[in-house]
Amino acid sequence: MLSNRSSLENDMKVFLSSTVSDLAEYRTAVTNMLSGLNVQCVTSESIPAGACISEVIQSEIAAADAVVVILGYRYGSIDTETGKSWVEWEIEIARRLEKPVLVFLSSENTRLSAGEIDVNRAMVEQLRQTLMANYTFRRFSTPSDLAISVIESLSWLSHKKTAPSEDATTLTRTRSIKVIRLLLSSPGDVVDERESYVRAVFRFNQQEVERNGLFVKVIRWEDMAPQIGPGPQNVINRQIGKYDIFVGIMWNRFGTPTDIASSGTEEEFRGAVDSWRLERKPWIIFYFCDRAVNFTNEDQLDQKAKVLRFRTKLQQMGLVRNFFAPDDLERLAFENLLRITSQADFLKSIE
Repeated sequence: MLSNRSSLENDMKVFLSSTVSDLAEYRTAVTNMLSGLNVQCVTSESIPAGACISEVIQSEIAAADAVVVILGYRYGSIDTETGKSWVEWEIEIARRLEKPVLVFLSSENTRLSAGEIDVNRAMVEQLRQTLMANYTFRRFSTPSDLAISVIESLSWLSHKKTAPSEDATTLTRTRSIKVIRLLLSSPGDVVDERESYVRAVFRFNQQEVERNGLFVKVIRWEDMAPQIGPGPQNVINRQIGKYDIFVGIMWNRFGTPTDIASSGTEEEFRGAVDSWRLERKPWIIFYFCDRAVNFTNEDQLDQKAKVLRFRTKLQQMGLVRNFFAPDDLERLAFENLLRITSQADFLKSIE
């Protein structure tokens, strides 16, 4: 099974503990996803002005089913009374109250700016080491990775809590989630378009997790663990794994040749087609950008010629889609994801 199914109790309550300024996008991905599943997520920012912060935090942690800890490379604001960061203090409260603590640590390739990383990392590194030594943890590199990891961990916790008495009442209080893995493939001249596609996926997840229990996880080369030796495309191929949807994007560049194809994108496309012929999956879609550009050398013309030949080949195989600007792609991608995930053939392929 490529996709996995998990479930969450709709009345679950979690306390989210993390630094704020460096992980805003990641926190939003988690809180929005949990909100869509009717899971109450409490953060320190939600504490009313004028309240005693420490007392309210202890009360909220005591009432929570679990504490979700998200940590990057900032130690965070320090509480003057304890001399510890609020995150570390909240973890200690959770441990004292014997609450489940789910730990998520940023990986080395998580995209964080210099301002989002402590200049002196001694304290945050010590906290990270403590968490790794005392808790089961998972790493994340993108907001989507983090959101799905949190959902999976909470689903396991929910199942563990309700497993002894899975009666009809229990079943009606859970929400099933189907994870759809999507490989995003392209040459290097469509950075903005790739980001617009990811935004479309985020919008899709916001809507469809709550409505139909579908969650799309994007697989990109940017999120792969770096490795020297096998060659760039081989490093990517080893980490792709199985997936349910293949999405290709091209504009003017065809890409850099690999050992077996004229570009990495073409090699990944061939792999998708071979898999479809054997297993009738993944679902394959390709987008071509029609935006005009001025070429200044023969290499650029040669690259464009390869793109046009490839496009003609794909048009003979089935439907392709064209767009003009990144915003157009975002709209088109969202609409196409809705159409694809409503097709009986696709839904059958991910059962």
